[in-house]
Amino acid sequence: MMPQLQFRDAFWCRDFTAHTGYEVLLQRLLDGRKMCKDVEELLRQRAQAEERYGKELVQIARKAGGQTEINSLRASFECLKQQMENVGSSHIQLALALREELRGLEEFRERQKEQRKKYEAVMDRVHKSKLSLYKKAMDSKKSYEQKCRDADDAEQVFERISTNGPQKQVEKSQNKAKQCKDAALEAERVYRQNVEQLEKVRGEWEQEHRTACEAFQLQEFDRLTILRNALWVHCNQLSLQCVKDDEVLRAAARKSQGLGGGSFRRDPERGHGTGRGRLQQHRGEGGAGAPRLPGALRLRGPEFRRVEHQRRGRPGGHPGRGGRLVDSGAQRAARLRPWLLPGEALRGGAPPTTLLSPRPHWARMGSEGAPPMVLAAPCAVSAPGIKECVALSLVCRVPFTLRPSRPSV
Repeated sequence: MMPQLQFRDAFWCRDFTAHTGYEVLLQRLLDGRKMCKDVEELLRQRAQAEERYGKELVQIARKAGGQTEINSLRASFECLKQQMENVGSSHIQLALALREELRGLEEFRERQKEQRKKYEAVMDRVHKSKLSLYKKAMDSKKSYEQKCRDADDAEQVFERISTNGPQKQVEKSQNKAKQCKDAALEAERVYRQNVEQLEKVRGEWEQEHRTACEAFQLQEFDRLTILRNALWVHCNQLSLQCVKDDEVLRAAARKSQGLGGGSFRRDPERGHGTGRGRLQQHRGEGGAGAPRLPGALRLRGPEFRRVEHQRRGRPGGHPGRGGRLVDSGAQRAARLRPWLLPGEALRGGAPPTTLLSPRPHWARMGSEGAPPMVLAAPCAVSAPGIKECVALSLVCRVPFTLRPSRPSV
């Protein structure tokens, strides 16, 4: 298995005075810093867009009308507005989460900058020291070489004059040769000293270079990990937001399923006082075929007033008039059980007696929320009793019929 290549083994240069490897590595870190800023800018702009979108959705939902609609369609529209406001709020929360991620990236980038600056300062100091000592060593080398040449020349002159030259010139040449030799020795000492200092700085520079490469490699690894994780988190946040939006819209769509006209037909009975009853053609006092109003609008006698009195929640009939009617009015049909009696049978406090079982197709004609029931009376009931039963059936909203005989109980 091939070992993993490390930064400390790769970023070197053959030239002693060149720092190309370090400069390439440092430029890579600066490019990584720019990449961090680009990701931060992306998150910043996306957060701004999500916040604007969420606020606009909330504003649209709150300004939407729909107050003129009734029943299930209005409930569906209200649900849609509420879900739209919820979607807007969730997008605002997403913007806050994106800004939190953005803040973490900014802090990470600043931490890396501080660490990099420390190593840059150390490396700059070592580089300057190395270059300064290298220049000094090169100068001392040139001086040493020149002194050595001067010493060699003086030695050659001394050897040539010492054979047949005057004594005075020989002594002078000897002194010059000695001075040049001493100067060469001094230059050699200085040169050797500078070389030793340069070697020491070179070792320090190599150690600092390795340390900086290791630190920069760790920074680059951390940067790649942080940015990859930030992009992964960002994509998951957007995906989760899409799932939330889909769930909310599906809930609103389920609310709008099954809408029809039945809700509108039922509403007038509750809110507008309308229903299925129409004017019928009856043979009445106005002549054959003359239109005549329903019993609830015609019966204004004591019987009807007692029914109206009980419908307003006053049991026992009209005060002072006596008599007893079927349990209706304030207690309505929900108290009547599945059996009803004509008022004629209960006048004077007679006990209730069941007359007729409700028919299935009549059971759907009862008032909403009440048990199915039918008001039945025998054919022998007198005209006032029939009028009373008709009025009672209109008040209680139950069907009324005449039976030829009394069924067995």
